[in-house]
Amino acid sequence: VGGDRDLEGSPAGWLVAEVGPGMVLAAERGFFSYAMWRKAVGTGADLLWRVRTDRGGPTATHLEDLPGGSWLAHLQQTHSAAARATEPMLIRVVDYTI
Repeated sequence: VGGDRDLEGSPAGWLVAEVGPGMVLAAERGFFSYAMWRKAVGTGADLLWRVRTDRGGPTATHLEDLPGGSWLAHLQQTHSAAARATEPMLIRVVDYTI
């Protein structure tokens, strides 16, 4: 929890440094970035993150349907040739409506 001057989308690298295997790191959609995701995955923690689904958000490429209605997908940066050359991120997508 930050102060009233901290924005939801501000870098939260200090939090990622505090988690590890056997822990779950939950994040609201304003925290998502490819760099932050890769850093968090590297800790060995399980991630439960909301991600934007509007035009400005990443597009998930469907790989496989899973039991219970979720599905595996890849997220891939596309803003540059170097980004497109990076390994896509394997994610499990859980769609829901509020």
